[in-house]
Amino acid sequence: MPNKSSPHGGFFVSGTVSHGTLRPQDLLRSFADELNRLMPFNQFAMTEEARGTADILDRDDVTSDDYDTAYAILDDIHTELNAIANREGDYYFGTTEGDGSDFGFWSNDM
Repeated sequence: MPNKSSPHGGFFVSGTVSHGTLRPQDLLRSFADELNRLMPFNQFAMTEEARGTADILDRDDVTSDDYDTAYAILDDIHTELNAIANREGDYYFGTTEGDGSDFGFWSNDM
């Protein structure tokens, strides 16, 4: 269905966005890609910050502050994606029941 959140957005599709990993750098990239796909003109700064932080986490000299930043950005993007899901109807963005590594858009009826 068309994305009601932005007249220039992509198409909202229920289902998996990221599966099989809980590494913050993987989630940052997956969530940023999805947010950019849905809101290409609205969330550029947030998605670029997420990608840059993911690149930092791939280095050998990662600090606990880097992880704190990553989790804060993940929380912000998760909030944005969940807001999009809510505007699209009776959906949420998160994990499926029974699989904590299957992030995506899911119907609340599940």
